[in-house]
Amino acid sequence: MKALFKQFPFLSASKFVPIAIKHGFDKKDALDYLKSSIQHDQRYSEQRHIMRPIYSERSGAYQFDTFVNGLDPPYYLIAINVNTRKGYAYPMTRKNSSSVLEALRRHQSIVSTISAMTSDQDAAYLTEPVLSFMKSHNIDYRTTEDYDHNRLSIINRFIRTLRDMNSKPHISIPKMEALLNAYNSTVHSSIGCAPNDMTPELEKDYIEKKRAHTDTLRLTTRLEPGTTVRIMTDLDCFKKKRLNLSKELYTVTANEGSNVIIKGADHSVASYPRFRLFPSTVGKLAKTIDNAKRGIVEEILDVI
Repeated sequence: MKALFKQFPFLSASKFVPIAIKHGFDKKDALDYLKSSIQHDQRYSEQRHIMRPIYSERSGAYQFDTFVNGLDPPYYLIAINVNTRKGYAYPMTRKNSSSVLEALRRHQSIVSTISAMTSDQDAAYLTEPVLSFMKSHNIDYRTTEDYDHNRLSIINRFIRTLRDMNSKPHISIPKMEALLNAYNSTVHSSIGCAPNDMTPELEKDYIEKKRAHTDTLRLTTRLEPGTTVRIMTDLDCFKKKRLNLSKELYTVTANEGSNVIIKGADHSVASYPRFRLFPSTVGKLAKTIDNAKRGIVEEILDVI
């Protein structure tokens, strides 16, 4: 059967089964082979039911990103409070380190506390002046892993909302102020109130609820080390992609917060959010993880 499939690699039963029968195989055997050995023509859901909530255990946590506006101003640095969902926008003339640093300083002067900030790995954010600003103000600054862009879903959704609210391609400074006022004074279903109305007491209750939800998911969806998984890939709406699971298997090595560390046969590792991993035993172990930048630490030789 394996040799036949190699010659006629049709994934659908309607095509492969008649060929198998023609070559002397039983229909049941052909169906069983497809079921047990072949990755099927199937799209899997995003497993939203096991997505862990994005929140901060501390007040004053923000996500930020650069909004390309095109016209005056050419850019905005957009920031949003992770828990309260209050949004901010700071005009920038350039998309470089000095403009980002100036915007961050303005943000610090407006908000009462910045305990943490998260962004992608934009080069303008990772310069020495910006990193020094974060360190000197005791800001826990983190960037997303290559495979965990969902962590920035709050800022990404906020930017999409600003674009949707605007009737023109570009947003002037007065219009941006009006959009922010509307956004921050409107009740958000995710927090149950308007960002402007989120009090420290309400934020404390919000954190406790999200913590309880996260703990439950961590216990019920944990992947034990040694489990083999396939990676759920992103579907491109503009391309026909019939299967959204990786062909190869990867081995779980550890759980790291809300993420899971997986490895290939060469011990290259990557960190993925739990909801993007699908337990499976069908397939071959991957030799490596594409674009992996990390490996497993096997031994510490010295401490400086």
